[in-house]
Amino acid sequence: MFSNASGTVQFIEIVESCGTPGEIALIGHSVKANANSVPLTSNLPAGTSANKHILFGTANLPSFGGPTPDYIIPANFISLTGVTVEYTGNHVCPIASGAIPTNGTNSLNRNPGCNAATCPATVAVNSPTNLAGATGTVNAPACVDVDGDGYGTPGDASCPNGAAMLFAGAKVAQFAALPQGQVEAPERVAAMVNAMKECGFGNCTNHYECQAACPKGIDVKFIARLNREFHKALFKAKAGAFTPVGE
Repeated sequence: MFSNASGTVQFIEIVESCGTPGEIALIGHSVKANANSVPLTSNLPAGTSANKHILFGTANLPSFGGPTPDYIIPANFISLTGVTVEYTGNHVCPIASGAIPTNGTNSLNRNPGCNAATCPATVAVNSPTNLAGATGTVNAPACVDVDGDGYGTPGDASCPNGAAMLFAGAKVAQFAALPQGQVEAPERVAAMVNAMKECGFGNCTNHYECQAACPKGIDVKFIARLNREFHKALFKAKAGAFTPVGE
């Protein structure tokens, strides 16, 4: 079981650990974390279940080094303030608040055959494996206490690029929508992108951490709007319509 500090990168991995080939009937079962639930929608081929892994993870898991999940879970599927993970109703694992490591590297691993009531577990560098046997190591960078109200709270994005494109994109879209803002739109977007570059902000690589942490709920679609406006400005600059700042 793995989560970063903001809960935006998570996975649960289950494994058949007894070498039994006949554990193939999965339809009708689910993996639950408190009130959250993901149903299993297909059975395994006959005689293939021995030592197989099934990976439940957030859609962005491959962006952080993990394999493609077999089933997608939403961000914060696993509560970091105490969670009971359940599979088929027979395998129940209570996890105390703070027990799941959130350093972006380690996972909480339940020992095969452990007592479900006490659920002894170990902490180690994560190594999720999916049903196809693909594996990896997730590296979800730690958050920074951006807003001063505690580590890993809303407002503390863990973007590995330190990008500012969500905010810049929202402002570009706002001004571009105003009649009086359209006149200077090319110069403005070129200047804002240049300012981000000079200040050392990275480019967006679609981790969506900014959207998850944004207290105003700004959508990442505004980053796409920023890119469109910037490319329009580049064409106009090449046509001689204006001279970008710094050139």
